[in-house]
Amino acid sequence: MKEIIFCEKALEISYKARWLFLTFVLLGLQLVPFPSENWPNIYLLLVISLIYNISTRFLNFPEIYERTRNICYAETVMDTMFLIGIIYLTGGHNSPFWIFFIVIIMFSAIYYSPGKTLLITLGISLLYLLISILSGSHFKEMLSILCLKIPVLFAACGLSIFSNQQIKSQGEELEIEKEKIKYLLRAFHHNVVAIQKKNKVLSEVYNISLKTQGDLSLSEQLADICNTTISFLNLDISGIWLMKKNGSLKLTGGTKNIPPSLPEKIKIGEGIIGRTALKKEPLIINDLLKWDSLQFKDGPSSYIGIPLIVDNEMLGVFACASSYPKEFKEEDYLKFLLLIACRTSLSIKNAYLNEEIKRMTITDELTGLYNYKYFIETLKKELHKAERLSCPFSLLMIDIDNFKDFNEKYGHHMGNQILCALALNLTGSLREEDFLARFGEEEFVIILPSADKEEGIMVSERIRKCISEAVLIENTESITVSIGVSSFPQDGKKFDEILLCADKAMTMAKEKGGNRTIAWNGKNNKISL
Repeated sequence: MKEIIFCEKALEISYKARWLFLTFVLLGLQLVPFPSENWPNIYLLLVISLIYNISTRFLNFPEIYERTRNICYAETVMDTMFLIGIIYLTGGHNSPFWIFFIVIIMFSAIYYSPGKTLLITLGISLLYLLISILSGSHFKEMLSILCLKIPVLFAACGLSIFSNQQIKSQGEELEIEKEKIKYLLRAFHHNVVAIQKKNKVLSEVYNISLKTQGDLSLSEQLADICNTTISFLNLDISGIWLMKKNGSLKLTGGTKNIPPSLPEKIKIGEGIIGRTALKKEPLIINDLLKWDSLQFKDGPSSYIGIPLIVDNEMLGVFACASSYPKEFKEEDYLKFLLLIACRTSLSIKNAYLNEEIKRMTITDELTGLYNYKYFIETLKKELHKAERLSCPFSLLMIDIDNFKDFNEKYGHHMGNQILCALALNLTGSLREEDFLARFGEEEFVIILPSADKEEGIMVSERIRKCISEAVLIENTESITVSIGVSSFPQDGKKFDEILLCADKAMTMAKEKGGNRTIAWNGKNNKISL
């Protein structure tokens, strides 16, 4: 292809050079004497050359090398015959136009191989000798042609071949450099695209990181992560299943269109979610119908699951799926999801740690119940809620009877065990909405939302009897408790009033021998705050 283009350019130059060639011939004809009877033949040659040169301007340049080469042959033959005719008609061996043979040889070196160029030079030399003989040249003139003009032609041939080879060599080097530049440009473009893609991925990871630093709950954060991920990857289903204490996985956050084939709760090892957690490595299934045609007959079609692991601790599974068939390529999907999964795992771990820190600040270290500080905050909130909704609530204050004697008899270690066992017993006796906290050394408090005084007394008696009849720790005597009850709004409209009433009622229960419930009655028992 390179040679074809080179020949085509050479043809273009030859068309222009021929006009210059004809101009010099016409100029030379005015200066060189020759027989007048040769003028008609000279004019005929000039007209033929002009017609040929004009007609070639209307030829289409060939795209096939063979046609190009044939045109080159025609160029060389036409130019040689024209020049031979001019030389013959203008004096043969005395004609100065022989110098134009050098031009033909120069273009031949461009069109043809070095061997063919030598043959053309030899042919031109023989034709020149033949014309010289026909024009009546004597021996000295022939000797001059052989010793001077013919060597000049061959010298021009050698120089043209050498120059042409150098030009072609430089052209080949330029082509090589051009290909190198094209390759570098392609590589540069590929790198730019890769960098842009990585920047987009990092941007999405950064955006997801921002979502995990807000005030949203963990489930809301995980739902945002899923929605952002499927939007970036052009998917439509995503969810995050977190590990629970019982060893199962539960859907905690995700898109709203999660199908039944991806259940909300699942055991480790069951289904594709459980299998991902069991293997602790990414699971990619491009055709779920082949995996389980019965389970996934209603979709989805493709699945990719990433385990969420921090310090070898399995936190859950981050799953994405497509309702339509999709091939999850590692470069486009897995690497991005691994980044997101790593960031999500850290966010989940941080959320757990924050919850643990928060739990530690609001719970009692020994019993695991809420502590005094958090109880006061909760009591204030419950009071505000009761005022806003105009509904009652009751407060129970519980104290272990003769706890000091128990510690002296069995030791403080056993006393701590009794406190823990009592906390567990109380927890099992309450509703989910009830609030239980440790108030002091051997004192506990219970908030009963929406419970009036009568309901508070009923719950207190049930708790008291249950404790008195239970054996909390083997090989120890049973314990009893004294319970004081106060209610909003009968016993006060401020939290400290309600708390003081319950405390006073509990104290009265202990003073009357313990193991009893006393509800505060403001009419019969006046207290000063």
